[in-house]
Amino acid sequence: MEEKVKELLQNCPKLQLPCLPSVKDLTVWYCSNEQLKSISNLNALNQLHLCDSDQVSCFPEGMMNNMTSLATLHIYSFRELKELPSDITKLTALSHLRISNCGKLECLPEQGWERLSSLRQLSIIECKSLGSLPDGVRHFTSIFDY
Repeated sequence: MEEKVKELLQNCPKLQLPCLPSVKDLTVWYCSNEQLKSISNLNALNQLHLCDSDQVSCFPEGMMNNMTSLATLHIYSFRELKELPSDITKLTALSHLRISNCGKLECLPEQGWERLSSLRQLSIIECKSLGSLPDGVRHFTSIFDY
């Protein structure tokens, strides 16, 4: 049985992550844009929890291009985040997407939602600046929230 390797990084915004092929579950507290760029090296991730940042207004473009195994993405309390990158819609294994306490988040990517055929749960909580969902979201028939 394959062992699931978990990593927790807390308040190390300058720490650059090397390629760590065995890491499946990563939680990062208080991360910076530089650290987010290095997360793209972790292409075996199944779960990614990004928590509590007041430095990041947008994610680095291309950050999620190689995360083909990512099933769970939770973005929590990114106080300056205004938009999500368009490459979030390339996460074809994504089944759970939760965005919470991102008060300045204004928009989600408009295109590509049809690629997220594995998405089963979409939670958007306390995102007070988000005015609408992209048209592509309405085509999901299997999304539920619990």
